[in-house]
Amino acid sequence: MNNAVELSKERETLDVVSFFDFQICDSTYEDILEYLLNSIEDKEKNIVFAFNPRKMVMAKNDAVTKEALQKADILIPDGYGIVLASRILGKPINNRITGTDLMMLLCRTISKDSSEGIYIYGATPDSLKDAVERMRKEDIHIAGGIDGYGYDDEEVVNSINRSGASILFVALGSPKQELFIAENADKLHNIRLIMGVGGSVDVISGHAKRAPLFIRKMGLEWLFRMICRPSRIKENKLLADYIKIVINERRRLKKAG
Repeated sequence: MNNAVELSKERETLDVVSFFDFQICDSTYEDILEYLLNSIEDKEKNIVFAFNPRKMVMAKNDAVTKEALQKADILIPDGYGIVLASRILGKPINNRITGTDLMMLLCRTISKDSSEGIYIYGATPDSLKDAVERMRKEDIHIAGGIDGYGYDDEEVVNSINRSGASILFVALGSPKQELFIAENADKLHNIRLIMGVGGSVDVISGHAKRAPLFIRKMGLEWLFRMICRPSRIKENKLLADYIKIVINERRRLKKAG
C-alpha cells in the first residue's frame, strides 16, 4: 500500500512505496514536475536521485553510498527491475520515472515558464559542450557548466554559486554523483533543485544512443545498453546480486507469512 509523505505542508504530497530501506516515489511525471516547480518557486531545496538495481546493490555493499542515497528528498524508480521487484514483493510501484525523461521535462517546462538558470556538472568536455548547444537551441536557459574531469569539489561549488543557477544536474555516474551531492548540497547557496542524471547528458548530446521507445516500454533498456556497450557486461554481476537480494526477501516474506 502506498503511503503519502508530506514533503511540504503547503502543497500536494507525493506518494511513496517502501522498498527495502528506501522510500521510492510512486507519483506521475506530472505530479513530480508540479511539486518540483512549486518547490523552486518557494525557494525550497530538493535532491532527486534515480534509483535502479545497480544502486540498490551498491547501497547494500557500501554504507556511505546508502547514506548518500537516503539523503534524497525524492527517489525515482528509474530501473524497470525496481518496478518488477516491487510487484514480486507485494508492494507495487505503479509509475516508472526515468531520469533522462524527467530531466528534459523539467528543462523544457522551466524554459517556457520561468527564467530559472540551469547548471550542468559532469560528462566529458565534448559531450557537455554538445548537450549544452542542443539545449540552448530549444531556448533552455543554461547558466553554466563544467565537465567531470580535473576539478576538485571546491572549484565546482564556487563555479556553481557564481553562475546564479537555481537548478543543478550532476552527471558523474554512480555513486560519484550521489556522494558529491550529499557532501556539497548545503554549500550550494542558490540551488533549489539538485538531480543526479548519470548518462543523461550523453544521451542529450547524442554521444550515447538511447533504446527505441518500444524497447523502453518493454522494460528492456538495460539489455539494449548492454548490447551497445559490451564492456558493461562486467557490471551485470550487480544485476545477478540484485536478483539474489529480491529472491531472498521474497522467501523471507513467505516464511513470515
